[in-house]
Amino acid sequence: MLDSGTADSKRRQSGKPAEDSTSGDLPLEKALERLEEIARQLEGGSLDLELSLQRYREARELYGRCVARLSEAEREVRILMADGSLGSQDSDTAGGGGRGD
Repeated sequence: MLDSGTADSKRRQSGKPAEDSTSGDLPLEKALERLEEIARQLEGGSLDLELSLQRYREARELYGRCVARLSEAEREVRILMADGSLGSQDSDTAGGGGRGD
C-alpha cells in the first residue's frame, strides 16, 4: 500500500488535475477524455521516462475501468431488453408517435 501513496504523491507533483488522483470516481466520459489526453502526452514524446511510465499505468487503469463500465452497461441493456422494458418503450414510440396525429 505504501507504493500507492508514493505514486499518488508523485502524481500530484507532476501537475495533473486533482480529479485524476481519484480516477475510480470519474464518469465514463471524463475517463475517456483523460485517456485521450494521456495518449496525446505520450505521443508527443516530451515526457521523461518515469512520467511516461506513470501516465501509461494510469491509462491502463482507466482503460480497465472504462471496459468494466461498458460491460456493465451492456449487461444492464440486455437485462432490460430481456424483460421487455426497452422493447415496450421502443414499440410504443415507433408505433404511435407519428400516426396518431
